[in-house]
Amino acid sequence: MFYAIKCFLILFSDDVEVHREILQEAAIMKLSSRQRNLEIQKPEEEVSKHDAIITLMADLQQEQDKESEILMALLPDKVLCLKN
Repeated sequence: MFYAIKCFLILFSDDVEVHREILQEAAIMKLSSRQRNLEIQKPEEEVSKHDAIITLMADLQQEQDKESEILMALLPDKVLCLKN
């Protein structure tokens, strides 16, 4: 519980280095979690950190593609507003 409160208070600080450290810790945890999930899904294969990174990057690309589609769908509406 104390750790959660500490993290909550840190998030409202202006210390960029602290925020960077939190992001780095979160990335390490995400990478470890993904690697473990891949190992569970494919117990017959050896899963490297590189494999986990590739799947995380693929997920990120999918999210960016979805956001781009939404923005492109909204773009004609924005252009029409500017013309009027």
